[in-house]
Amino acid sequence: MRKILAAVLSAALLLSTPLSVYADDTPDVESAGTDVSVDTPDNAESEENSVDFVSGYIPSDLDNNTPVYENELALYSSVPSSYNTIAEVKSKYPDNRNQNPYGTCWAFSSIGLAEFDLINDGSADRNIDLSELQLIYFLFNSVTDPLGGTEGDYAKYYNENASQNYLNYGGNYGMASRRLTQWVGAAKEMDVPYSTASDILTSGVSDAYAYNADVAHLQNAYLINIKQNPADVKQQIMEHGAVGVMYYHDDYNISTGSNGNDYNYYDTSIGSNAGGHAVMVVGWDDNYSKDNFIWNKPSNNGAWLVRNSWGSHIDYFWMSYETYSLSDTAWAFDFSVDDGFDNNYQLDGGLDATANQQYTTMANVFTSKTDADVKSETLKAVSVSFTHNASVNYKIEVYTDLTDVKNPTSGTKQESATTQGTTAYAGIYTIELADEVEIQPGSSFAIVVSVDKYALEYEQAMKIATGVNLETIVWDCAVSLNNQKTFYKSGNRFYAWPWGNLCVKAFTSDNKYSTPVTPVEKTYTITYNLDGGTNNSSNPSTYKTGNSEITLKAPTRSGYTFAGWYTDNAYKKKITQIPANAASNYVLYARWSKNEDTSVKPINTVSDYVSGLYSKVLGRKADEQGLNGWVNGIQNGSCTAAGVADGFVFSDEYINKHTSDDEYVNMLYRTLMGREPDESGKAGMLQLLGSGHSRKYIFSIFINSEEFTSMCARVGMVSGADDYNGTDDSDKPDDSGNLTEKEKAVREFVIRCYEKILGRSYDEEGLDGWSSQLLGNYLSPAEVAAKGFFNSEEFEKKGVSDELYVTMLYRTFMNREPDKNGFDGWVSELASGMSRSYILHEFAVSQEFTDICASYGMNRGDYPLTDARDQNPGATKFVVRLYRKALGRNYDEDGLNGWCSALLNNVMSPEEIAANGFLHSQEFTAKNLSDEEYLRTLYRTFLDREAGASEVAGWIQSMREQNLTRDDVLQGFANSPEFIGIMAQYGL
Repeated sequence: MRKILAAVLSAALLLSTPLSVYADDTPDVESAGTDVSVDTPDNAESEENSVDFVSGYIPSDLDNNTPVYENELALYSSVPSSYNTIAEVKSKYPDNRNQNPYGTCWAFSSIGLAEFDLINDGSADRNIDLSELQLIYFLFNSVTDPLGGTEGDYAKYYNENASQNYLNYGGNYGMASRRLTQWVGAAKEMDVPYSTASDILTSGVSDAYAYNADVAHLQNAYLINIKQNPADVKQQIMEHGAVGVMYYHDDYNISTGSNGNDYNYYDTSIGSNAGGHAVMVVGWDDNYSKDNFIWNKPSNNGAWLVRNSWGSHIDYFWMSYETYSLSDTAWAFDFSVDDGFDNNYQLDGGLDATANQQYTTMANVFTSKTDADVKSETLKAVSVSFTHNASVNYKIEVYTDLTDVKNPTSGTKQESATTQGTTAYAGIYTIELADEVEIQPGSSFAIVVSVDKYALEYEQAMKIATGVNLETIVWDCAVSLNNQKTFYKSGNRFYAWPWGNLCVKAFTSDNKYSTPVTPVEKTYTITYNLDGGTNNSSNPSTYKTGNSEITLKAPTRSGYTFAGWYTDNAYKKKITQIPANAASNYVLYARWSKNEDTSVKPINTVSDYVSGLYSKVLGRKADEQGLNGWVNGIQNGSCTAAGVADGFVFSDEYINKHTSDDEYVNMLYRTLMGREPDESGKAGMLQLLGSGHSRKYIFSIFINSEEFTSMCARVGMVSGADDYNGTDDSDKPDDSGNLTEKEKAVREFVIRCYEKILGRSYDEEGLDGWSSQLLGNYLSPAEVAAKGFFNSEEFEKKGVSDELYVTMLYRTFMNREPDKNGFDGWVSELASGMSRSYILHEFAVSQEFTDICASYGMNRGDYPLTDARDQNPGATKFVVRLYRKALGRNYDEDGLNGWCSALLNNVMSPEEIAANGFLHSQEFTAKNLSDEEYLRTLYRTFLDREAGASEVAGWIQSMREQNLTRDDVLQGFANSPEFIGIMAQYGL
């Protein structure tokens, strides 16, 4: 966001009223000074292809002046001097996300923190992909929670009143943490994909994705002063994978390092072109040289490793510890995929909160739900918000079965549940109660929290408006006032708090009847407004209580394509399913888009002809540049009509459609003759194809037809029919004894291998030899390309890098340059220990290579793998990890195959290989590690993290006091839930 709003928001904290209205005088994105205009690597020389990255961060009072946590035990004084390299981060965590073209850095950083934490917890691997768009949409457009506690709290953004839509309005970590602790997310990317961002501006997102799609919950959020508590920040990075920060980005301050590869960032002020930007800190190096910073040099060495959200452009960079614009606060998010809670009782559905400066005891009163199959609930934990204060002493008390809902202490005090403690950093904490409490259905209970300083926080409302009198609302963030559910204690009495609800939540789990209670059955209706369409017969008109999820099917309408079901006739709220246990009537509106005219039209111009090739062959509209290029080529004589058609019909784009013979013949009639096929003519073509003739042969028949020749003459095109003689002699030697068409095709395939793989022309002896192997069916094309060329001594002597190796595989087996995601994935596979033979096999059996072989008239065949390390990727990566974590080195080929064989043949379990095979090996024993070094190795190997100083000290003390041997400790680590989770990641 913009600096003007920053000042307004800061001023709001001085107000005691529950609602503040701010002017939407924020400049638009293009003039806000928050854009980072960069050229993508692929188009670095083209200004018209440059990409604008919009930062979109709303400054918050929580960004700076972060409370400093005075850690008397100094638990983190011994953090390593460096942690994580770019390569290490890339191998363990997901590929960089791309916020382009919106100002959503705050969401990408916040969701990135979730992904990194879940990976560090062992709950996910680098393939995790959570939805940024789900968080963005519901942050600006809220939904009341399933228990109804946040009723009266809402956020609504009016794009029609705004100078910019909410995708560019911005956000921050504080807002994100509020939504996430409300259990709005995190959801899967596939449920609300970022690729649909532009669509949701008009269609919205179904309410069903607000609370019902979450796959992980934010349990704790910590605000740590990165300037004054850097060791604590580093420990959080080691534990959670990353922390979130913001700074003011200015392109002027970014540079490449002395090695020409790494990017570096350092500033000494906030420039006029700088814009707030949220990023993730994923590592550090205390010795990172100040000389790596070219434009300005910091005074001292040391830098944070930062992960960006601009795709492959400046994906990671090093930021000097001394960067002026780096805000004080580093946010650490602690997520869980299985917190053991079914219900989140909450009253605060707002996005902003402030600390009460008058009272130190406050309470929330909740009323439990009444579900037919729930006998009772168990209250297990409470969430408290202290984002403005560190080191808060607290006491939590629970009262059940209240006799007066306006008096939090009018019920039974659950003495055993009273919980006391002290927080560390400022933040939001989930605190387990000292004892669980049973809650009866429909009863009222209270959570009373007392603190030793003015730290209790309550939600605040906010409005952004425009107009002379601020009468036009842009963003309305309302909170319920004086709802008689939040109370403060003054003297010996509690009084209703009128200014927004207390940020305290209660988490419960359901205790269901052993024999489910049959609920009273009720029928609900689904009404469909079809707008001229015909409904799908599978769509029900009613459903009953306790329904399963109902997937809505697409209706049909002649001349139109179905664009989705909506719950409003303005098409703002899209819905794809009736959620389970919905319990309400639905009125649905079908939205349609008119189809383009796909009827076959006469070919009267060169443009008609080329446009037909695009639409009928490739199934898409012609791009202007391509259309003009082909038309001009035909008109100036550099291309023939047949040659252009050949380029379309036998392109990879069409081949990869895998059309049937029937579809192929229809397409030729429509594109080359401009009409639908006649029945007898089509039957004849299909008979030829069925008898073994090639599609190329059928194509040549059309090209040589009188109808095609006449059409070309009429339109003014050179037909090019002379280049297609209409014969199909691929399997017959000619009368002169020359090469058959099949022999020619096989030799062309071998020549291609020489050129693509060895990078040279063929030698006659080699060409004859490999061709004979193929023609005699002694070797398949896959074996020739893989074994004969890629595994040849000549190729191995080239010593190509993994990156070049993968690139050559794409060029050979797919006849194209690599796509970024695929390329990064295969290189990562090699880095994780998979052999080149394994990667080679995957390419050699691909559909794309199958199609290439077919174009030479050959069946692809197979390329079998025999080494144990190539049989199971999970097992291989697991063993490679043990080499690196336990022995501190890379694997040796024989050892890797041996351990993989033992694992796959059930000779040893994964735990036995780790504990006995590696930690008891002669090589490991010869290291003569101290107890401290031994324990740190166990943490790395079995818990996948560095050990804290206090943890190591605790183990050493236990070993001495309890006479524990190293084997005792080792077995505990080998059987730990963390290591079980690690094994599960590898499918073991």
